[in-house]
Amino acid sequence: QKSWASAAVERAVEGIGRLSTQGNEVHCAAGCGPGGDSCPLVVALHGNGDHRADSMKRLLFSRGWAPPTTYFEEGRFCITFPVAVGGGNWYERNGSPDYDHIIQVADSAIVQYNIDRSAVLLMGYSHGGLMAYRIMCSTMAHPFTALAVAAGLIIGVPVEGGYGYRTACCPRTDYHMMHAHGTEDGAISFHTNGHGCTTGAALVRRAGAVDNGCEGPVTRQSSYLANTEIIAYDRNCQGKGTATLYKMNGYAHNIMSRSLWKEIWEFFVFHTAKPAPTPAPVSKIPDPAPTPAPPPPVQLQPATTPTPLQITTQSPMPSPATAPPHVESGGTANGVQCSPGCGLRGGAKCPLVVALHPYRDDDGSYLRQGLFGENGYLMFQDKSEELCIVFPVASNGGDWSTGRTSKDPDLIKDLTTRAIADYNIDPDRVFLFGYGGGGRLAYRIACDSDWGASFSAVSAVSADVPWPRTWNPSLQVCCPHAGFHLLTVHGTLNPYVPIDQDISSGCKNPQDQVQEHATVNNCHLSAMQKGGGSILEKMSYYEGCNAKSSSHLYKVHGGGLNLLSPGLWDIVWEFFLRPIPSGTELLVPTSEPTLAPMPDPQPVGTPEPTPEPTPEPKPAPTPAPTPTPTPAPTPAPTPAPTPVPTPALIWHPTPAPAPVFLPRPWWNWR
Repeated sequence: QKSWASAAVERAVEGIGRLSTQGNEVHCAAGCGPGGDSCPLVVALHGNGDHRADSMKRLLFSRGWAPPTTYFEEGRFCITFPVAVGGGNWYERNGSPDYDHIIQVADSAIVQYNIDRSAVLLMGYSHGGLMAYRIMCSTMAHPFTALAVAAGLIIGVPVEGGYGYRTACCPRTDYHMMHAHGTEDGAISFHTNGHGCTTGAALVRRAGAVDNGCEGPVTRQSSYLANTEIIAYDRNCQGKGTATLYKMNGYAHNIMSRSLWKEIWEFFVFHTAKPAPTPAPVSKIPDPAPTPAPPPPVQLQPATTPTPLQITTQSPMPSPATAPPHVESGGTANGVQCSPGCGLRGGAKCPLVVALHPYRDDDGSYLRQGLFGENGYLMFQDKSEELCIVFPVASNGGDWSTGRTSKDPDLIKDLTTRAIADYNIDPDRVFLFGYGGGGRLAYRIACDSDWGASFSAVSAVSADVPWPRTWNPSLQVCCPHAGFHLLTVHGTLNPYVPIDQDISSGCKNPQDQVQEHATVNNCHLSAMQKGGGSILEKMSYYEGCNAKSSSHLYKVHGGGLNLLSPGLWDIVWEFFLRPIPSGTELLVPTSEPTLAPMPDPQPVGTPEPTPEPTPEPKPAPTPAPTPTPTPAPTPAPTPAPTPVPTPALIWHPTPAPAPVFLPRPWWNWR
């Protein structure tokens, strides 16, 4: 076995520097590169919207969302993340300059960085996987000996025949192929072709058993990925290639994680560093013949030694042998991420936040970057925020459902229960947060005793209130189970869900729902605040409440649908930690955040396209029994030192800088 395949290696001398640079740089482990050992090369193609591969780098090589400190924990190699010719998404059509560009980057790296030509891996995620398949499946000359694709679509490639060119479905499979895919992927289906010419599972079966004549399949469970079957055609192959499917049961589209990278690296090492353990060893693809007129080499730049990164990274999760069997860490479907010191058995018991994404943000990436900055780099940066957080994926891999037959409430309940047990969570500090369609589901879960008992505090942003599972005409209560602390944040100019007007798909508008929640819990209006020049008006009901309950409405005057910003997270997190203020102080964060919302793209956060049917018409309310909070006598001011004035919350209608919105893949616009 070659020396570079060893996992016990020293840290790279050359760091990775800042994430977003001009692209096409080559990063090498210590001892690899010019003048060093001949090491393998990994060419990694990003997905849609991740134009500098920042998300890919963080998910595969870091713990949490801080920039990774090294790429080389698993072995010694060189790696490059090509950037599209246009600087944006890949262009996959015939004649695209991106294909030649990717091959040129690899060819130039092989020459300039002393690369082992028998070990050149092309890997791609999502749209990058589509590009990788187009290169490897076609007849174009390329230097790659292995392919690893995560959640990629397979489309036909042009080949000669008949009266010119026709399209064939991956006619070339003489290489080592790995395809990883979530069975609940809502963007690129695991089970059907969709816009492609075949599924990944069908291509693996054909490439392994038919094209290369391999025995099998041989099936085993993944050592690193929970609920993942490895189905391999790599024994006694008659052809030059092999094919392996990683069937990730229960995962959605975003399957990128450190655990997946470990599987990719083991696959790559197994097929290029040593022969397969069978009487007939797996052969390698010969070096491609030189073309008569090779294109000029791309001027690659070595990574320079960076300034040390002052960013807190995620604590190591339990080793694969003891890792929780159901909940994966780090960017996978329903993955739990924890700040340093949290999430470990025997460590401190930390709170858990279950964050529900808006409509058309299937993997929660838009919500994550809206609350924690571009690519979520602010997550866990504040050392005082000790918590675990999970961004669940809907049961169908797409939008949440709040209908009577929806599986999503049970999914959230089950995920929360398992996370509490597996990640050493404090059961008294389990919080539910939802934005847009996620806020609607948060109401549905919290207001039902069967689903909401685990959550001590709930925050819904820009969301309407759905009808309860069982409507009681005599009570006329939209939230029958109200034993929790509630914070509703809503813009007064929300065009889809008016703050003070009922809509057909909802049971009650957000403002009236907060008042109903306070009435059911016997709460009285306790504090109001609207600072000078501030447009954030706070109404808090916490005096006289039933145990473990309070109600809070934060009106954003002039705010529309999109209120996402790191400042919003500061407000919500302060509420979760301190839902009832002590003494007579108002419910104000210790240091007032600045709300700077993201741009308001139409595809994200809009209400459900079809109104949910009303279970039963709500009787017209009669004026007499309308409950009104009993005005509590104004308490005499308690003699106390003069409080330090808090600066007003300022709304910035134009974000500066605004996080980048990650668009949906072109084949999944709905």
